Amino acid sequence: MAKGKVTVERIKDTIRLRFRVDGKQQAFYPGLGYTSDNLLRAELLKRQIETDIDTGEFDRTLKRYKVDKPKDNKSLLTAFESFTAYKTKRVEQGTLYKYWALINILKNSKLGNKCYLSVTEEDAEKFVLKLLENAEPITVKDKVCILGACYKWLKAPVNPWVEAQNLIKVTPKQPRDAFSKHEVNMIISEFEDWYPHYLPFVKFAFQTGCRSGEQVNLTWGSISTEFKTCWILSTKTNKARRIPLPENLQELLKHIKPSDAKSTDLVFKTFEGHKVNLNNFNNRYWKVVLETCSIEYRPFYCTRHTAATRFLEAGVSPVAVAQILGHDIKVLMKNYANLIDCPELPQMF
Repeated sequence: MAKGKVTVERIKDTIRLRFRVDGKQQAFYPGLGYTSDNLLRAELLKRQIETDIDTGEFDRTLKRYKVDKPKDNKSLLTAFESFTAYKTKRVEQGTLYKYWALINILKNSKLGNKCYLSVTEEDAEKFVLKLLENAEPITVKDKVCILGACYKWLKAPVNPWVEAQNLIKVTPKQPRDAFSKHEVNMIISEFEDWYPHYLPFVKFAFQTGCRSGEQVNLTWGSISTEFKTCWILSTKTNKARRIPLPENLQELLKHIKPSDAKSTDLVFKTFEGHKVNLNNFNNRYWKVVLETCSIEYRPFYCTRHTAATRFLEAGVSPVAVAQILGHDIKVLMKNYANLIDCPELPQMF
């Protein structure tokens, strides 16, 4: 290599400058990612180093050639809004409400205007204590965990929300009971009499244990042509899974599928043909049916807990149940350790 000659190289996604000084080869990383803009900056840096070597003014500490990273002055609110935008197509609608609620809190908090890199553990602690004045510990912990995930996504050098989680003591609550088979049949009967349009939606939920957000987004392209299996892509875990459909659901789906259905059409729709809004469904139909049947209120997603319970009671393998529900096997075993195993899914109605 000629005297003062500097070569610009790409090492993975970063730029490296290689040159020789006093017979010794140098490999220098100026702190630039490999982009078209940074290549222009690297070219200028290359010329400066070549000139310094030729004139004997080369800085052997290399400090002169280090590129200062631009300061990130985004406020916590702005940073979290960017994180929410990133999450919009990656989480279920119900989960997004939590992000939007947190945005509103930050808008009304002085902390929201502070640069996110300047937020200290003391700031986070004060924020948590303020939230605990008006909200349940479990709700506050959820918000703090989301903020922690935001900092992880931002690749912030320090995450003040990790330690803040330890301030929140959540008292374990008794889990909601699964619906009994008698209650399931009462609910189905009531929907059949008064809201038959939503009967397939309810039956599918009880039989498969799908997450509500997965079910409202289900399209006909996800149902096999023989109606024997259903392919689910979870917005929560970003993983796909296959659910075997028992005969009762196969017949149900055959019956409700329009002759001109496209693969992208939703399986379950409102009366008007729109996507089901879970809040509206819960308030207008689900709550009314439970009240009419004198059944203790449990949210619609409790159909998932009911399916898991009934599957395991019938002897379906915990591994199979975890796969069908899209659950982590450890979580399943922890929550349903007293239940056991069978080769087929039981019919729920």
